[in-house]
Amino acid sequence: MIKIRLAFIFLLGSSPAFAGPYEDADAAMGREDTATVVRIILPLANKGEARAQFIMGQVYYLFTNQNALAFKMFKSAADQGHTGAMYMLGNMYQNGHATPQNYIEAHKWYSLAAANAAANNIGGEKNPERATKNREYLARKMTASQVAEAQKLARNWKPSTMRPPQ
Repeated sequence: MIKIRLAFIFLLGSSPAFAGPYEDADAAMGREDTATVVRIILPLANKGEARAQFIMGQVYYLFTNQNALAFKMFKSAADQGHTGAMYMLGNMYQNGHATPQNYIEAHKWYSLAAANAAANNIGGEKNPERATKNREYLARKMTASQVAEAQKLARNWKPSTMRPPQ
């Protein structure tokens, strides 16, 4: 639980300057009070805030094993360009969690996560490296035409505006 808690805090982030919904959710996670996290963050996620959707995806995936709901939240956040959600979506496609296993989609999302993390200096070097390593691992299991298709999808991808999970 400590590893998950540390990952959750790192990805959630907090600012001691003021208390807002994200800081309140972080404090609730410190108490392992996921019900409070859901109460605070779910309304923001349902309004289309990518950060809130990513947090709800983590809660569903890591704490309540509701993978279908996690997938919807990660997908909505990733479509808006949220790096962590892109990585998690790649993971879900790679492993077939709440979606059919699809290495092309996984490769695409890992590519986007690596590029976005590096471009925005998110999480230092670990995030782009982890996404890159996962993408390279998948590429060894894919045909050249599958890799080319994944690369094309990643090149042509454009973020959307705020959107509620579907």
